[in-house]
Amino acid sequence: MNAGDLNKRIELLVMGTGKDPDGYPIEEEVSYRKLWSKVSPVSAKEYSQAKADQTENITKFVVRYNKSLNITDDMTILYRDKKFSIESVINDEEKNITLTIIGRSIV
Repeated sequence: MNAGDLNKRIELLVMGTGKDPDGYPIEEEVSYRKLWSKVSPVSAKEYSQAKADQTENITKFVVRYNKSLNITDDMTILYRDKKFSIESVINDEEKNITLTIIGRSIV
């Protein structure tokens, strides 16, 4: 993977505790980590193979592998003010070089 391909900034969000304006604890999404990523929409061929609804926006995010990075499907990706739920995380070719995250747009 060319380092120049990882030119988009994404942010992983997790549910955490925060405080509302009155100081009461509330659950809210908080930043887990910001990553450089290659972002690309899933092709029409991959849509039909996955039998996904054509109205859904499915996007692939490719990030560098890091053994301390623990991405789970209960996290959310924030990219350009859009949120994506994580469908799957794939260690590309099991080489521990890159991870592909499949995200589904949250409407």
